[in-house]
Amino acid sequence: MVGGGGWWMVTERAPRRIIGIVVMLLGVVAILAAVLSRVQDAGWRMAVTLGVIALVALAAGEARMAVASGLHHQAQGFEKPRHPVLIANRKSGGGKVDRFGLADLAREHGVEVIFLEPGDDLEQLARDAVARGADCLGMAGGDGSQALVASVAVERDLPCVG
Repeated sequence: MVGGGGWWMVTERAPRRIIGIVVMLLGVVAILAAVLSRVQDAGWRMAVTLGVIALVALAAGEARMAVASGLHHQAQGFEKPRHPVLIANRKSGGGKVDRFGLADLAREHGVEVIFLEPGDDLEQLARDAVARGADCLGMAGGDGSQALVASVAVERDLPCVG
């Protein structure tokens, strides 16, 4: 409980982060209760309680800093793409691409948009985009489509968003 809750606390956003904190604290309370049930002296009980609280606070702070530092270093390694390409499947997600105006939003940010049409070879569309100079690939579609476009991006060592 402590490990899983701590992981969610460090890596997730609200509301999962809050759930992680609650689960982690419940785990700590369970461990503390088990230990304190064996300790009779009130002074030792206080020392054990304060020690566990201090260790949990220290571990949580260190884990959070380690994850934040790692994310910061990863983010520094990338430049803003000069020719990002988004391949969009209009039918995926019940038509969310059109309903939310995704193509227009992407174009406003300098992203070339390619619509996946029935009969198109998605992998070939991604490869053609790279051949035309795409330096970042994206896919608005289902998990299978995203995985296929991501595989092309990985082959070419390009960033990919989905």
